[in-house]
Amino acid sequence: MVAYKQLYPSGDFSMPGLLIGGVGLRDRMYSVRISVGYGTRQIDPISLIDISQQELEIIWRNYPQQVWRAIYSIADLWDFAYSVEDLREQNRDADQLWQNARSNITATAQTLG
Repeated sequence: MVAYKQLYPSGDFSMPGLLIGGVGLRDRMYSVRISVGYGTRQIDPISLIDISQQELEIIWRNYPQQVWRAIYSIADLWDFAYSVEDLREQNRDADQLWQNARSNITATAQTLG
């Protein structure tokens, strides 16, 4: 690390997220960052949403079904981020399905942007 800091003094050497996605709560989109993980660990899906604790508590109290939907969406994002390469190696048809999914996600993001 010392050598890298000397070569690249302004660099950020933290591990980037594996996938950045989003979930909808009420009428807003919130970003979700799926981090790189190793080994076995417990994951709190709610903590992956970029939202203030106060706002989350208000939504949880008034719209709990939307929070549950967001949790399932985060699980889908997690599955998507970690399983792409495994499925591509195991099934040739999966490669085309993943390309279609990626295209749909890109098109949705462009439409919303």
